[in-house]
Amino acid sequence: LACFDKYIDCGDPIDIKLLCQCFTCDVVGSCAFGLQCNSLKNGGSKLLEIGDKVFRASPMRMVYSMAIGIFPRLSRALRLPALPGDVSAFFRPLV
Repeated sequence: LACFDKYIDCGDPIDIKLLCQCFTCDVVGSCAFGLQCNSLKNGGSKLLEIGDKVFRASPMRMVYSMAIGIFPRLSRALRLPALPGDVSAFFRPLV
């Protein structure tokens, strides 16, 4: 709870959604990947940024995802990426 003190002390409205995202990022990063993200202390992390890219997909990325799901053989033939290149590059060394 000590990490919340900086948010309380500043007197500004608190963005609960961001705090929940940071907490979730810290838990998932620690449990799934063994990373110390410290999103709550630092106000963000690379994992949080990558997570936003995955879940806030562009319209073209949504079309790619639909094509991969509906036409898997065609999407493999066309080499449609399931994730953006920078997202894949981030997770590749972790797995």
